[in-house]
Amino acid sequence: MYEKIKLFIGGSTNVSSKSYALFAKELGEVINERDYNIIFDGCFGYPYLVYNEIDDLERSVVYYNDLYRRPDVSCCVIQFDCQSNVCDFFINTSDAMIFMKGGSGTIAEVMRAIDKRKNAEHDKPIVIININHEWDLLIDLLASLNISEYYYVCDNVFDYLNYIEKNLYSKDSSFLTRNGSYLDRFEPIIVDFKKLIK
Repeated sequence: MYEKIKLFIGGSTNVSSKSYALFAKELGEVINERDYNIIFDGCFGYPYLVYNEIDDLERSVVYYNDLYRRPDVSCCVIQFDCQSNVCDFFINTSDAMIFMKGGSGTIAEVMRAIDKRKNAEHDKPIVIININHEWDLLIDLLASLNISEYYYVCDNVFDYLNYIEKNLYSKDSSFLTRNGSYLDRFEPIIVDFKKLIK
């Protein structure tokens, strides 16, 4: 039996955008359909909205420090002494990373994940969600650094999941090396987003 895809979900602790909140809810619903696992930091915000949609909490891993602990999160919990230690944890334990709009902590996580990929420390897909151009400042900053080959930007759930599945199920993916050969894996579930919106 193969290990399920583990998605790290990053984003703001301050849910202030209705567009991102709707995205988070839809992402949770689709994660249920595809039976994926999630990793997030257990705080209030967009990742928690995804967690709320998960129908089997055994498929969730929460990391935290005492500053961000959520008493109502009841699943696999891993505690760290400080928030700066958690970034390597989620990079090492996830198969793909998604970042919704956030503050300085989320931006630090995005930069760390991209930098480690640039340095060939991992080959995991990194996706930044930019809905209604709300995170253009970050996208413009990243574009100025000439590192766009290490991450992907999109604004909808289906585009995001198609991107990570195509990457994880590609013949050169380390995900397949860890979890089985290319021919042994099920083909990815690729959804044609354009057909869905017609």
